[in-house]
Amino acid sequence: MPRKPLPPDVLWLPGWGSPPALWRGLQDALPGWTHRHVDFSAVRHPREFATAVAAALPERAIVVGWSLGGQLALAAAREWPERVAAVVAIGTSLRFTHDDPALGWAPRILARMQRRLADAPRATLAAFAAACFTPAEQAAGRAASYVAAMCPGEALPAGWPLPALQAGLEHLAQTDLTALPEALAPPLLWLHGAADPICPPAAWDPLRRRLAHRRWLLVPEAGHALPWTHPAAIAAAMREFSA
Repeated sequence: MPRKPLPPDVLWLPGWGSPPALWRGLQDALPGWTHRHVDFSAVRHPREFATAVAAALPERAIVVGWSLGGQLALAAAREWPERVAAVVAIGTSLRFTHDDPALGWAPRILARMQRRLADAPRATLAAFAAACFTPAEQAAGRAASYVAAMCPGEALPAGWPLPALQAGLEHLAQTDLTALPEALAPPLLWLHGAADPICPPAAWDPLRRRLAHRRWLLVPEAGHALPWTHPAAIAAAMREFSA
């Protein structure tokens, strides 16, 4: 039996510290779709991210998450399969930290970032944002434009006060979803940059082989910030996926 078309109703879940402006190019490429956002500004503990997602999730929607948001989207599909019509995971790692640098960040590096965040939050954010891009993307000015949109002036990103940022890093440190996607009922579209320096694509190669019924798109030469650098490619994949 053919799969029913998915609803053009999207809940967008951002990556760590990313403001709503991250999604602007993607949303412009999806006219006629309903775009919903989640408010993480009151989050003070990692478990409160799920509470915020539940509050924003409509009756039935495609849940699109980038990086940290992708982990939250996958968890939402497990918790509320009747409300999550499909998941689009962009630049997402099922387990952000790993002892093997080819599969994730070393726990000590994330711990160092957590310490720096407390002392210099904007500088920590800006350094992380710049690291999301490949050298070629940085040379083209993509990193600078994203940092400017993410941290305007001396302010923190919209919707991300310091306690929420701290909770986000703790969520990344604690979360391990490596056994989750095989049990997901909703359809899953997974998009990743082939040169992602934050969430190495090698981390999901074994999963891709096990889950042949899912849809995968590896974007050549792209880094971590796909929603910022490749909105047209993501929008095209989403339109095909939802049809």
